[in-house]
Amino acid sequence: MKKSITHRVIAMIVWCIIIILIVPWIIMDFSYVSLLGAIRNNQNKKVELLLKLPFRSLDKTSGYIPLRWIVESGENNSPLELACRFGNYQAAKMLIEKGADASCVQEDHFSLLYLAMESTESEDYKLVKLLVENGADPNGAPEDDHDNSSSLENCARMDCGDYYFNNYLPTAGSWEEELKKRNESKYDEKKAVMIRNIYQYLEERIQNYNNPEEQISGTTTLHWAANYQNLELIQYLIDQGKYGVNDQDHEGKTCLHFLVCYDEPDEYDKEWKRDTLELLIQNGADPTIKDKEGKTPYDYTVENKDDYLAGLLEPYMRNAEKSQKGTD
Repeated sequence: MKKSITHRVIAMIVWCIIIILIVPWIIMDFSYVSLLGAIRNNQNKKVELLLKLPFRSLDKTSGYIPLRWIVESGENNSPLELACRFGNYQAAKMLIEKGADASCVQEDHFSLLYLAMESTESEDYKLVKLLVENGADPNGAPEDDHDNSSSLENCARMDCGDYYFNNYLPTAGSWEEELKKRNESKYDEKKAVMIRNIYQYLEERIQNYNNPEEQISGTTTLHWAANYQNLELIQYLIDQGKYGVNDQDHEGKTCLHFLVCYDEPDEYDKEWKRDTLELLIQNGADPTIKDKEGKTPYDYTVENKDDYLAGLLEPYMRNAEKSQKGTD
């Protein structure tokens, strides 16, 4: 009888020790899940309250129990990564003040700086500045990005339409609707100026510029600025003189090629596309330059059955051809 009681007491003590050790970890996991949800939903007051609780780590997702995979749709993001993905400047600021590392590279090899620029939000300039001031490499981390692009190239690829498009929607069901809204968006000059300011800010802080993608493909930031139709950044880069408006990538494509080749007919704002084309032409873009397939930008518009762009380019083609004949 005494042995039985002793065994029960020992068992109870063991269970008490296990509970004392495990319960705080479970509470931290619940807090971690709640923190991710608050950041995703832009509930910054809740983020502030949750950050008063203890966490094992604010930088790594590993080590937390599988519970958060059930509650938070399986995302494998650290809190600061999620704040950067959603352009949540206030949450990012609070996390960094609590010790989150702005210089770390995520498990998918994206730096936080890259993520902050991928989905353009209204406070991206402040967010980029916050990250750089707290240790993020302004050129992009060596492991950054699956396509080896630098932060300046990523900046040139930021969307400057008036619809704030975010690649990290909580529900995949709204993806097509989101893309439709993006395609219907108009040029947002204020947003384009912000992107240009981000570019200038990063450029001033990069000591040894390195863009592996530019070396591999010959694609420059001016090509991407033309592709994303950022009028402010296009003019800034042309005025700099670092890149020529008729520079060709390794496939022979110029900025005009990048402007007209990659959109389906009727999936863009015509006025915005026209303004971009006219800006490039005014700055010396030559519509008669052929790529390595022997095609001009006009040839691609005809091939794509894009009557609007073909109509815009046709008079420039005629004028250029007349000028060439006059010099022969």
